[in-house]
Amino acid sequence: MDAGIAAIGGALVVAVATLGTATLATWAQRANAQATVRSEHQKELRQPRREAYGKLIPAGMRLAECAAGDLIWVEDRARSQALELKGPIEESWLDISLLGPPHAASSAIDVHRYAHVVFDHLWQLESYVRSTGRDDEDLVDRLAADLDESSQKLRDAVLAFSRAAQIALEATGLEQR
Repeated sequence: MDAGIAAIGGALVVAVATLGTATLATWAQRANAQATVRSEHQKELRQPRREAYGKLIPAGMRLAECAAGDLIWVEDRARSQALELKGPIEESWLDISLLGPPHAASSAIDVHRYAHVVFDHLWQLESYVRSTGRDDEDLVDRLAADLDESSQKLRDAVLAFSRAAQIALEATGLEQR
């Protein structure tokens, strides 16, 4: 009878070990599948974000550089090129506000806001240049100061957004667990 109990006990130990091994294997497969799904999801989010971020950063920097440059005062083409950047800034800002994440979207809002301040000053300059040709030194000085200040704020906002974009693109999605 002792041999029968030992055989049954041995069979039970083997069954429990097999069940434990199967449970662990199932758990490991599930964890691996979840990690794979999370990774694929992050890739699917990262690419559209990268494209949208990659449009806003150069357009914002180009606008800031154009607005701060001397050519903006003397060349109609320089002003036109700067004003043409409104489209790419609007489009990429909208994409980023939809794609997120919130900290990058918040920084993109700052870029968008300061870009509009620069555009407003550029339109004022364009109106002044197209006006009857009066020389108003006070207006010119104010416009120059406003353009310099707003272009610097835009440049700073673009740099801050660039840092937020890097953080967003480096996120793996595993940090929150």
